[in-house]
Amino acid sequence: MLCASPDYLARHGTPRTPEDLGQHRFIVLVTASGPLNQFHFAKGDRSWQYTVPMADAWESNDGALVRAWALAGRGIARKTIWDAAEDLRAGRLRILLPDYVAHEAGVYALRHGTRYMTPRVRAFLDFLVVQFAREAAALSDVFPFQE
Repeated sequence: MLCASPDYLARHGTPRTPEDLGQHRFIVLVTASGPLNQFHFAKGDRSWQYTVPMADAWESNDGALVRAWALAGRGIARKTIWDAAEDLRAGRLRILLPDYVAHEAGVYALRHGTRYMTPRVRAFLDFLVVQFAREAAALSDVFPFQE
């Protein structure tokens, strides 16, 4: 999802549609596979894609710095709900374009394909299922449009 600080939105306005993004500043996380500067949106049967021009973006390979810049009002950042939940609850960040969120792949645990699973692996996977379900329920107040 995209989010920004209330300060940034007060100074630059809140985008209402994906088409509005071209008039905004962005903070882009750069990974080993390249910048995460392509955003996908969907509403009903329509879909959109927006690519942030890197020449105009703040960029970093440090997620903590991306968060700090977003909180400081330097631009719009792409965050996961898990990463941004505390800042959203506290009002330090706001979700942008909630009606246009394109659902992406979930979280998966991969294991060896044998039929036997050690008890510690089974216990860990069961723990993860419970934790993610609990967190998803707790996040419904800041991210009410999730499935």
